[in-house]
Amino acid sequence: MSAGAFCPICHRLLATSQWNLPDFTACPNCQAPTRTLVFPAIARATSSARPAQRNETEAGCFFHRNSRAENLCASCGRFLCSLCTLAFGTQKLCPDCIYRKHRQASEPLFQDQTILFDNIALLLLVVPVLCFVYIYFGLIFSAFALAIVIIGWRRQRPLVPRSKYRFVLAAGLSLIEGVGWIALVWLVVWLIQSHPTDFGL
Repeated sequence: MSAGAFCPICHRLLATSQWNLPDFTACPNCQAPTRTLVFPAIARATSSARPAQRNETEAGCFFHRNSRAENLCASCGRFLCSLCTLAFGTQKLCPDCIYRKHRQASEPLFQDQTILFDNIALLLLVVPVLCFVYIYFGLIFSAFALAIVIIGWRRQRPLVPRSKYRFVLAAGLSLIEGVGWIALVWLVVWLIQSHPTDFGL
């Protein structure tokens, strides 16, 4: 496949004789003054790398029987030609194994998404306070947040290195909010019991 340079006005292909000239030249189609600077590689035809053909004494690729096997899949052990060998980290794998490992997400290299338990716990603590739901369900939200901190402490596998300070912050906030909610309920009950007439009782 080869590429070319085009006129910026009429978008017609320019001749190679107009490339890398010191002065402006006229476009053959629209006569607009153009100056085209290109790298020499633009004129070089690119060819796709084809795997080597095997002879009768050589092992063939699992996916392409007529191609010579050059590598083994590190996961399943299949013979692979140069076209099917995919370098993934330090391993050389076949396309099927990469697809399977990506679907299973058993290894960190093959994960493209993860659950951030620390963010969920912090959201469970902050959103109820901002939405004024904390007054009614504060203890429930703080208990859920603390449970998520405990569960996520070991289960969270982030894609990038991440410290545990969000877990510590969420655990501290959940304890503070839980104790605060209990104290708030106790205060309301005490006020009602000590001044029942003020509350119409």
